[in-house]
Amino acid sequence: MTEGDKPMQSVQIVVFRVGGLEYAVGIEQVQEIIDRAEITRVPHAPDFILGVFNLRGKIIPAIDLMRRLGLGSTSQDAQIIVEVATDDHTIGILADYVTETTEVPAEDIEPPSVMIGDTSQKYIKGIVKIDDRLISLLDLEALLNIDETTASERQVR
Repeated sequence: MTEGDKPMQSVQIVVFRVGGLEYAVGIEQVQEIIDRAEITRVPHAPDFILGVFNLRGKIIPAIDLMRRLGLGSTSQDAQIIVEVATDDHTIGILADYVTETTEVPAEDIEPPSVMIGDTSQKYIKGIVKIDDRLISLLDLEALLNIDETTASERQVR
């Protein structure tokens, strides 16, 4: 390695499918992948929160990612819950299945296009290129900003 060469940085991600689309989160944020959990509905929760589930005594909210992104609802057949954590929250994301964990070069992650103009873009940190696939890398902090959602729901009412 010459003095001008920089070591190639890479990012480890967990890729999962929801409603025919592929999403990813950083592997450091995934605590566990659960095959199935019984979800209990919670009254007056934002519509994208399906309810809560009990994981070894810990109560965790379950999010319908499709609904959060404004793309409809996750199939009732979804079985996998990806338990992810940020600095402040631990949540479960309903997924159809986890496709892989992989390491990608940082240069294969591009910022989301500003041309998209979709409100769900604010929940996407980047687009990962793996072979001929494009996978949305989720921004969990933005995704979990429930205060923002609650405020916008109040404005609509």
